[in-house]
Amino acid sequence: MFWNFWSMELFDNEMQEKGRSILDQMKQDNRLAILLIGRPYHSDPGLNHGVLEEFQVLGYPVLSMRSILKDEA
Repeated sequence: MFWNFWSMELFDNEMQEKGRSILDQMKQDNRLAILLIGRPYHSDPGLNHGVLEEFQVLGYPVLSMRSILKDEA
């Protein structure tokens, strides 16, 4: 069970590092990014009708809630 939690924490850390990198680049370039706020299944193209891909085609990176840093409570 330990490995499951460790793997999930590793994944979350990698996602947050990538998200920070994207946000830093957007700030540097004075560009916008899209933040998807919703349940994990909202990332499914069948449910969101491909709108996330459309944003990416237009040059907007799409970030999920897991890819932004969280404030520690």
